[in-house]
Amino acid sequence: MTKTNSSRKAAFRKIAAIQLFFFMAVTLTFSQEQKSNMFNFQNEWWYPILVKHNVNPSGYNNFKNIFEMGETNSIIDGVCTLTNAFMIIRDSVDNYMIIESPLIIHDLNNEIVRANSGTVKKFKKDSNPTEPYEVWQIEKMELHVVKN
Repeated sequence: MTKTNSSRKAAFRKIAAIQLFFFMAVTLTFSQEQKSNMFNFQNEWWYPILVKHNVNPSGYNNFKNIFEMGETNSIIDGVCTLTNAFMIIRDSVDNYMIIESPLIIHDLNNEIVRANSGTVKKFKKDSNPTEPYEVWQIEKMELHVVKN
């Protein structure tokens, strides 16, 4: 009790303790296994199409023959509303169409896709992505999607 520590030793202990805590924090942070909740979508039917058209998936919904994404994406009472929408509909193993529209409404219960304006492009799976074999400018569209 009568001994006094020099301020030099006290400063050294504080610096050593800070370094120890920093080392432990870094070790614990980077030693944990990173688990991702990301779905591995590279094996999905639509992934090669997105790569072909240079589109990054974000905020998307994936159904059996429909891939859809939008700047906003909400599903309420079985109706999906997408703004600045991009949709792929696979109509056969070899053909698909891409619909781009400021607003797409997809009635999931009745399998109806509605858009008030935009573009529909049809492609063959093995075609050049810049060369659809059909293109339509739409003002109003209602498409009944066949369940396979």
